[in-house]
Amino acid sequence: MQPFLQGLKVLDLSIRLPGPLATYSLNLSGAEVTKIENTDWGKDPFREEVPGLENFNDWYQNLNSCKKIVEISFKENQEELIKEISNSDIIIAPHSKRLKAIIEKYSQGVCIFLDSSKTLGGMHDLNALALTETFKSHFIDTLSPPYLPFAGIAFAQLVSQQALAGVIALDRDDSKTQISDIVYLDESAQLILDSLSSSHGPRVLNNGAFPCYQIYPLKDGGHACLAAVEEHYWAEFCEVFQLEFSSKDRMDASGKVEKVIRKLFTNLSTSEIKEKIDNRRFCLTLIDIE
Repeated sequence: MQPFLQGLKVLDLSIRLPGPLATYSLNLSGAEVTKIENTDWGKDPFREEVPGLENFNDWYQNLNSCKKIVEISFKENQEELIKEISNSDIIIAPHSKRLKAIIEKYSQGVCIFLDSSKTLGGMHDLNALALTETFKSHFIDTLSPPYLPFAGIAFAQLVSQQALAGVIALDRDDSKTQISDIVYLDESAQLILDSLSSSHGPRVLNNGAFPCYQIYPLKDGGHACLAAVEEHYWAEFCEVFQLEFSSKDRMDASGKVEKVIRKLFTNLSTSEIKEKIDNRRFCLTLIDIE
């Protein structure tokens, strides 16, 4: 792939996966990426050294080793933050009202803000998937190949990205009237999907290694997608369902905690859970399979 975005300055103020993956993809097209991590918020969760989440450390390194990493306090070093914002062509940032106001005041480029949902509270990937119709196919036959063509999705992402990069490159070079490049399916799959590889798999958080991030069947045929990864979400979940578990129990790998929760949900219907979680937000999404 040609570095069409060479010279383009990208500022990554995001954490976890989506934002860093997006800026990693821009770097693949030649963009210069600076990732600023706000010490007021603590570490990027993918850097936390929690037993059982070592794959996140691998993802962090894979997605961010190509970037310039800067750790500052947004409160104490706002001038440095503003300087980076002012000098960036593209900014990827979480949808924080305070941060958004600063970015929109000083940015002279493209600003993309990341948020979970327009109407719902906090959520993880599992909750977002549970809201889609295609996710129901997950329950049909777990031995079949994945329903979603992940390689094709990665391919489409890189094709659209390179198309955008080409437009920018052509606009910058007055001597050219046409520009072209070739993007390959296998190369795209490796560049995008291998960035999420890890030597600590295959049983990890995202595929049900722990009780806090799991799919539980209900007595009426429905399913509950629980993704209460953060301590406060787990505490609220335990409070609602009267479970006496500690914060560490959410990462229990022995199967004991999961067994208790699985038994609990097996005795509850979709309507009963809806009543319990009304006006509560701790990353639990219900799937009613007809």
